[in-house]
Amino acid sequence: MSLDKGGAAHRRLIALERGFNLRDFGGYPTQTGASVRENVLFRSGTMAYLSEADKRRMLDLGLAAIIDLRRADERTLEPTDWHAGTDLDYWAGTHKTASGILREAIGHGGLGFEKMVELYRKLPYDHAASYRSFFLKIRDG
Repeated sequence: MSLDKGGAAHRRLIALERGFNLRDFGGYPTQTGASVRENVLFRSGTMAYLSEADKRRMLDLGLAAIIDLRRADERTLEPTDWHAGTDLDYWAGTHKTASGILREAIGHGGLGFEKMVELYRKLPYDHAASYRSFFLKIRDG
């Protein structure tokens, strides 16, 4: 696996003052040789600490919906409410527990690059039910 230092991955990153890890999923190649459309699907870390400028930046992206894949306790601890008063659709998953894959990885010597790759290969299977709901929500508009 190669690292794209400063290339396409860096261009996908959207800078925020107090939010982090906001990225455009666009530009990734598909199995058919096409590319995922840009400025359609975004992912981020927690959005609980956005500045007013960050909130404006988020709204300027033209978002239609927010899909929050965190557990209920995580949403309570760090609420995503920056979109209050907008017409954005907000959907949150209903899973109540995590499998512990991340906790196990941290407990066994931290999360170096190789462990993160291994973790990210397992997460789609570990969280399959939540991801299925998420993709059905997108499919249904």
